[in-house]
Amino acid sequence: MGKDSMPVNKLILRPDVKGRFEEVLHEKASAFLASVASAVSSNPSLSGCDPMSVMGSAMIAATLDLPINQNLGFAYIVPYKTKGVARAQFQMGYKGYIQLAIRTGQYKTIAVKAIYEDEIESFDDITEEIVFTARESRKMRKAGDPKNIVGYYAYFKLTSGFEKFIFRYTEEVEKHARQYSANYRKYGSGLWADNFESMAQKTVLKELISKWGIMSTQMEKAVNYDYGTVKFGKEDVEYLDNQDESNADMVVDVKEMAGEIFDDADEPTETTE
Repeated sequence: MGKDSMPVNKLILRPDVKGRFEEVLHEKASAFLASVASAVSSNPSLSGCDPMSVMGSAMIAATLDLPINQNLGFAYIVPYKTKGVARAQFQMGYKGYIQLAIRTGQYKTIAVKAIYEDEIESFDDITEEIVFTARESRKMRKAGDPKNIVGYYAYFKLTSGFEKFIFRYTEEVEKHARQYSANYRKYGSGLWADNFESMAQKTVLKELISKWGIMSTQMEKAVNYDYGTVKFGKEDVEYLDNQDESNADMVVDVKEMAGEIFDDADEPTETTE
């Protein structure tokens, strides 16, 4: 049986496949491969994907030294179906971007948050100056109604003292989602539909870091391969969801899968060294 037709639980036992992961992860390779096997066996949609695309996504995570663990929220292997063929797609979590930023040793503070209507007093689209309301007047965050979220805010401060933030209104993020996700644009479903807040936080954080942050080699790779599909042993990346509408089919069991993946990613994350 060739590698292309082997199930994932058989692939990870092959000496050549295991050896590739050991070159990258060394003594952590066995535990990492076990977590990949567990993720596949616990998700019927993922087990139905092309095994080489699953292992390709796993290798991307391995080279970034990010765990494939749905409860941690750093990186995911997501099942996606297009033209009747199910393949795996690598996706970064916003916690993964924060982790890669911290590793550079250049970030003193990094944060990403949903902003509620009673938390922002004004925002100038030209100067990008933002004024927040007094802390004691903010009540909506505690209630947690997503209908009151007006935008998303990402911020960092480097050890050099340089700091930068971006704020994007919910309508802007919605426009981005429809522009870059054919599945969301055509069907109104998928990860953007089921986990809008988490996807929005990731989007603004990714934009902030990629435009103004310190871009390590790992960060550049994360940005390049995010939402990408790669066959194990290959370098070419394909973006299944960012394509013409006629080519996009429904995400495989997205509601079930997304619930497992993003349960712990609903709250904003702030990290300070």
